[in-house]
Amino acid sequence: MERLPLLRLARWLFAALAAGTLAGQILELERAAEIPRASMTLRDSRVVVVLPGGAAERAGLLPGDRILAVGGEPLSRGGEALPLLQRLAPGREATLLVRRGGETRELPYRPDPPQRGDILWRFAVGGVGIVTLLIGVVVFLKNPRPLTFTFGAICYAMGALVQPPFVPWLTGLLVARKALLMAATLFVPPLLVHLFLAFPLRHPWLDRRGRRVGLLYAPSLALLALALWALARIPPDAADPLGPASLLGPSATILWIAGVGAAITLFAVAYRRARSRASRGRVRAILWGTILGTLPIAAMLAVRAVRPALAIPGDRLAVLAVILIPLSFGYAIVRHGIFDLSLLVRRSLALSLLAALLACLYFVLQMALGELLPGLAAASPLWLPFLSLCAVGLLLPPTYRGLERLLESRAGAGRPRDELIYEFGVALRGMLGRGPLVRLISESVAEALGASRVACFEPARGGGLRAAYLCGVPPEALAPWPLSAALVQRLRSHARPLDRGELDTELPFGYLSPADQAALDALDAHLLVPLRAGEQFRGCLLVGRPAYGESFTAADRRLAETLAAEGSLALENSLLHERAMEEERLRGDVELARDLQERLLPTRMPQLDSLEAAGFSVPCQGVGGDYYDCFLTPRGELLLAIGDVSGKGVPGAILMANLQGLVKVEGVRDEPPARIVERINRQICEMEKPERFVTFCLARVDPRGGEVTYCNAGHPSMLLARGDGTIEELSVGGLPLGIRADAAYDGAAARLGAGDLLLLYTDGVTERTRPGGEQFGAER
Repeated sequence: MERLPLLRLARWLFAALAAGTLAGQILELERAAEIPRASMTLRDSRVVVVLPGGAAERAGLLPGDRILAVGGEPLSRGGEALPLLQRLAPGREATLLVRRGGETRELPYRPDPPQRGDILWRFAVGGVGIVTLLIGVVVFLKNPRPLTFTFGAICYAMGALVQPPFVPWLTGLLVARKALLMAATLFVPPLLVHLFLAFPLRHPWLDRRGRRVGLLYAPSLALLALALWALARIPPDAADPLGPASLLGPSATILWIAGVGAAITLFAVAYRRARSRASRGRVRAILWGTILGTLPIAAMLAVRAVRPALAIPGDRLAVLAVILIPLSFGYAIVRHGIFDLSLLVRRSLALSLLAALLACLYFVLQMALGELLPGLAAASPLWLPFLSLCAVGLLLPPTYRGLERLLESRAGAGRPRDELIYEFGVALRGMLGRGPLVRLISESVAEALGASRVACFEPARGGGLRAAYLCGVPPEALAPWPLSAALVQRLRSHARPLDRGELDTELPFGYLSPADQAALDALDAHLLVPLRAGEQFRGCLLVGRPAYGESFTAADRRLAETLAAEGSLALENSLLHERAMEEERLRGDVELARDLQERLLPTRMPQLDSLEAAGFSVPCQGVGGDYYDCFLTPRGELLLAIGDVSGKGVPGAILMANLQGLVKVEGVRDEPPARIVERINRQICEMEKPERFVTFCLARVDPRGGEVTYCNAGHPSMLLARGDGTIEELSVGGLPLGIRADAAYDGAAARLGAGDLLLLYTDGVTERTRPGGEQFGAER
């Protein structure tokens, strides 16, 4: 995915935008101790709630007032009253230009200094916004693909909304900040729906109508266009618009409630339909984090849409609840390996969280030391930052070492991996037995990944898989449950290890057959490792839960893939060795069968004064299915028989031997050849070999008068070459032997004269082919 130009461009743009936003958030957090205490609730520039006893009440502000200017500074296009009020110096009076009803008045406003709780609250909100943004940025930049881009965009939007970045009081930057926050507000709902269509289980709608996913963003684009139009056309001092802009607030609220509700519904349905305990465990924290992080904000927006002036208890906590969404994803990434991130990505994610927490700790310590040591702060303003920085520096090394130990402890167990791979390769040398190889591969993977359970499955008849070796599992635990052909087909399409959750994601709503589900649950399989040698699928390994953690890291999967690749080549060599040995045994059997066949064919032809007979056979394989015979009957007649059994090799030779015995027994009867062929046909059919049939021709020659009586059962016609050069085809008969037991056969007669030649042959002669593809043919 990273090679795709569009995704690569999105990565750079996202990194630049996130870097600028993060810098603005840090600047806003740096001003936390200088921002005066809020004494009112504002929506854009309109006063919604006035807190009793505060500066707003003392100034005479009322709910519904619209602030037009602060301290002589008018609100520019895109500007809001609250950022301008927060730039005032605490305790210093400023004049507010306010519109109330249809008149404009000036009110004196003296902001209160911030309290400790206000400063702590701003640190908390800033920390939530920064951590939320960092989680999304790290996940996408380290593993850029469409799914992580959607997740990163959600984290960025929520982080920017929770902690808007600081910008200088310039019209262009204020408009850009306003447009950015509008876009973030309007695009979070469709982004959530898009994310949960593809995660944790890919919804079939994406496969059927994936190109229509852009329709999810159409309402947000329309509302954003309306918001930008209102921002450009409606001046800051205008009265409430009654046109399309008046629908912006209610429409955005409906969009949020509908989008969040649909996203959580999709997630809950996918979670409920997932049959794997492992896949449900991977996303359980994300499900609850999403519900607890979005529902409070959606509920607060709904209440404010109905009653804007109502003071909602705990509305601040609703904002803080946003952190539960990225934190739940971060927890799933670190613990369960969501998005298949490597150890480096998880380390970067953990270090980002650590850096954000230490930054918050720095500001908290600076504020606490200022309260505990006011004289030191008065002596020099540099002392408090210096002492806070020293305290954070002392805490950083042990915290970092503890985090490293935690991450390394989850990275693997046992001996160094290079040593394991080397010893595994040495053990494979010269090992040709399939059983010992399967055992070595299974036990080596179990040791390398720290898994107490590993089962090796090999292909079985019917397209499924059967257990070939069980490591750490009682044999009776998996014996009743072979893996189905459907699961094998899914494994064949993957050349790399497949996580149990990925398997559930690719199948429709995690569907698995009951037998597959039982086998995977009995082993508690967390990883499925295909055994492939080139394009050949040789089975798979089912690896249970790792002993050192809840999931396998990307390094674990690469190690399993390396061991499986080497083991698969050894299995392929073992299979080739078994085939060579089998071919050697078969070659001996063929030699024996060929000797038997040569003994069945006549070695000497009958010698008569009036007839000369000759015959030979050259099998195309070691053993063929062609048959001929020539012998004298008790009445002194010459019996000629020729046949071609369908198929070659040993099976054809066996049927040929049966045919030869029948001809020896039935051919001596004093009956027409047609009746003898009917009797032989019935006995061939009684052998119940539907895949075998025989083309056959039987002829009887009277050496005294030269009369030839014959019956042809689907065999190439006998050729009678006269002494004058004419050629006759003798083809009267019926079906080949072994097709229908009640088949009827006709006979015919001809007469041989002096110098005539009667030729019986099989299609091995006519179908003889030159290297260029030209056949010998019947005419020759």
